[in-house]
Amino acid sequence: MDITRIKYPKQIVSIGRRDKTLGIEAKLFTPTEQEYNDGKKNPLEMHSKFSVFKFSIISGSTKANNAEVLTANIPAMEMKGIYDKTQAVLTSWAFMKLSNFFHVDESQKMSAAYTQKLTMKKYGNKTPAEILIADPGAKTDLLATKLWLTDHLSKYPKNKEMIAAIDEAIDLLDAGKLDSGSVVHTTNASVPIYQSGIKIPHAKKMDDDGCTNIYTLDILFDTNRDSPFQVKIMNCMAPTVSAWDGSGRITADLSKSKNKKEISQYLLQEEWLKICNQCVDVLHNFEETYFPQQWKLANQFDYYPMKD
Repeated sequence: MDITRIKYPKQIVSIGRRDKTLGIEAKLFTPTEQEYNDGKKNPLEMHSKFSVFKFSIISGSTKANNAEVLTANIPAMEMKGIYDKTQAVLTSWAFMKLSNFFHVDESQKMSAAYTQKLTMKKYGNKTPAEILIADPGAKTDLLATKLWLTDHLSKYPKNKEMIAAIDEAIDLLDAGKLDSGSVVHTTNASVPIYQSGIKIPHAKKMDDDGCTNIYTLDILFDTNRDSPFQVKIMNCMAPTVSAWDGSGRITADLSKSKNKKEISQYLLQEEWLKICNQCVDVLHNFEETYFPQQWKLANQFDYYPMKD
């Protein structure tokens, strides 16, 4: 094997889009000697405080020299909980959708007016029926949208489905048969899967303004998107302050932040599950690989009472 260079040797998954890429690296480490000596870690805890999954979103083009890279970390031991919560949220959402489906009037189940969502941003991923029930006056705007969809039908054949849905909804409105009880309601909910809170990786490294690097990482499940999982990273510089709860914990004053940047990437359900599975598999393999040496160390320092 003649390998001369591997750019990201610990990258476990990369999800690309036209203008951005999400990458995850496994930066996993067993506890350090200092952590043992300070009494902050024990051998069978397996992971140092530095053991993390590093999330990076690259926006822009490296070739055009306008790439922007935001990074954030998830502690290694929190990844299994994130995976479990993802499974619980998806299961709950599946039951909710089934419940909604079976409570819709049989005569309306197959009507595109109630089921075909309009993908234009201004409609918030709602169906024509939902739009007209909320505001019958939106009929004029829907007719204009229908005209635009028709003009671009040759380029976007799937417009045909939205055109039919708009026609059906308007016909039902005009006939006085638009039924709010037949709408398959979707909850406008953004469910948090993980929220890091304010993280300060190097509190003692400050610039001339007394600011240090800050990041936050949020993973959300948006019930109304085709790509429902959102990974959102924020990086900035901000001054540190003591937490208001009197715990002595250090946090940051984001009202005085500078160079604040935030990038999100939406993922298909399959893409986020791939990330979760990859992270959990790598975590398991790491722990299985290093368990013998950690067990040996634990045995070495364990207390054995003297035998008679």
